[in-house]
Order: sequence, then C-alpha cells, then structure tokens
Amino acid sequence: TGDYAEIAFQLWNGAGSGLNTFGGSGTSRPSVVLRAINENANSAAGAFVVGTFTGGSTNATLTEKFRISSTGKVGIGTSSPVSELQVGDHMAKNTITIGGFYAAGGGVLAFRSGYAANLAYIWNTAEILATDDGSFNGRIEFKTSTVTRATPTIKMVIKANGNVGIGITNPPSKLTINGDINLGTN
Repeated sequence: TGDYAEIAFQLWNGAGSGLNTFGGSGTSRPSVVLRAINENANSAAGAFVVGTFTGGSTNATLTEKFRISSTGKVGIGTSSPVSELQVGDHMAKNTITIGGFYAAGGGVLAFRSGYAANLAYIWNTAEILATDDGSFNGRIEFKTSTVTRATPTIKMVIKANGNVGIGITNPPSKLTINGDINLGTN
C-alpha cells in the first residue's frame, strides 16, 4: 500500500500538427496512467490499474477506471472487485453492453463448459442472444446444447411484442409452448 510504479501518457498542447509530428513548443499534461501497485503492505501483492485524468488545465484528479487485482479479479469502474469480473459498484445501477451487428447474429452471452484434461472438449453449453426481430425491434433467444458439444439451438424466445415461445421461435400468443407441459405438484 503506497508502493507503485507507473507509466503516464501525456497530451501535448501546441506540439505540432498531425499524429506523426514531433517538436514544437507547448505544454503537456498527463492523460492516462498505467500503474502497478502493491495491494498489501505485508507482501508483494501486485495489481494493475488503468486511470484517467478528468481534464482541465492542470489535470490534477486521477480516477481509476480498470483494475486487475492481485487475486486475478477484474474490476471496471470499481477498485475492489468481488468476483472474477465486476462492472461498477455492486450496490449501484450498472449497465453491461454486449454489441453485435444483426448480420453477424447480434450480441451473444455465451456460457462455456468442458473437460480440462482434453481441451477439445470445451464448447458453448448455452447462449443468450439479443438480435433484431424485424423492423429494428428487439428479440431475445435462449439457447442450449442438447447433443454432446453441439452448437446451442433455440429453446425459448421472447419477441419484441412480448410473446414468449418455448419450443417455438415465432409464438403467436403471449405464451406458446410446443410440447408437453406439466401443471401440478408432482
């Protein structure tokens, strides 16, 4: 705690024109800092931090934006991640954006599983896909793999109009189930 090494990237005002122009006279101010820090005063528990300055004439305020902790946890918008990946403060409203062009299949959140002894046995076991339902409307597809290491296929869909389909990709009503259902306690 308190021990660190850093690399500061500076922006120059009046240093010339063009990305590859050097020289000229002007003033510099730090813009981005990459910092290796000690997270524990009793041991060499290193973390990697990316911080940015808020701007202004002095750029005096450094704000941490990204951290890889000494335990390997990644925090974006937090300096103390509590899980393998944490975006923002766990007590605040945060948004994670997964983007993808419609033509490329939309944004996908993929869940992987496998067998560590044989890397060929690693595959997507499930996916949540957000895509276009036509005319720039949203659609969410829930996919699972039902055959060994097969590409996940659609099992449930929520369409832009709110219709939900289980076992059907184009449900005509608020809830459409293609297959047997069991309503009861057993």
